[in-house]
Amino acid sequence: VFQHDSALSEEEKVAANEFKVACHTNTAACQARLGQWKKVMEQCDKALELESTNIKALWRRGCAHSELGDYTRARTDFKRVLSIEPGNKAVTQSYARLKRKIEHQNKADKRRYQNLFQRMSEMEDAEKMEDAEMETEKEAKPTEEEPAADPMDTD
Repeated sequence: VFQHDSALSEEEKVAANEFKVACHTNTAACQARLGQWKKVMEQCDKALELESTNIKALWRRGCAHSELGDYTRARTDFKRVLSIEPGNKAVTQSYARLKRKIEHQNKADKRRYQNLFQRMSEMEDAEKMEDAEMETEKEAKPTEEEPAADPMDTD
């Protein structure tokens, strides 16, 4: 659509640009309904190349990042929208959902790593006990170089 807009007047170029942005953001909305999050991001990126502060493109891309587990980029997009339009209810709600996801992920990570470190500590303790037992056994056994003392041998 309007790939060769060099023959257009400035007003027509602006209108064509607005139309392209609307097409990309609407396509992204359709792809979001289908759960095609990577395609959502691609369409939003195209819209943002044309209009870097487009609220819908930033919001939808943030939602796509969130759905794909890239919480850092989702947060960046949501914060950017809220810096442009602080009262945006949809983005405020999406950002609140994202914060809950991050909190849930942090708790899960904490449990996972806590259990991991606990298991590692238990394994280290078991290894130390085995080493100590082996050392005790080694000290109790006579070596080939040192024959066992003959209990009848008294000098």
